[in-house]
Amino acid sequence: AAFKSLSEAVNLPTASAAQTAPKTEMASVPGVDFRTKMTDLQKPLVEGGEALESGNFDRAKREYAEWHETWQSVEISFQQASPDAYDKMEQGMEQVDKTLVNATTPDKEGAIAAFKSLKETVATAK
Repeated sequence: AAFKSLSEAVNLPTASAAQTAPKTEMASVPGVDFRTKMTDLQKPLVEGGEALESGNFDRAKREYAEWHETWQSVEISFQQASPDAYDKMEQGMEQVDKTLVNATTPDKEGAIAAFKSLKETVATAK
């Protein structure tokens, strides 16, 4: 039998079929189990805390941004596994935003406390 195209020969959907396929909503994706990312969640908080201790606010912000990227991939599983710890994480992130990320003049001690709180909450989450 003659095929009009390679797609037809191997029974692949055409581009138009792929374009009309329903789109998957990101919110419905459960994300990664946070327990598999403990090192990725801890390391930037440790290094960010060290940067804060030495007054390197730019590095602390970069470490927090790295941490936050990992957090977004595990947030749903964390919330489902540890709702109370999740609330503490939300509070800790608000403190980091307030004392470091969005602060005109960073609050070194406040940011150190917020990083420490996040690190401890991650470490004790089940």
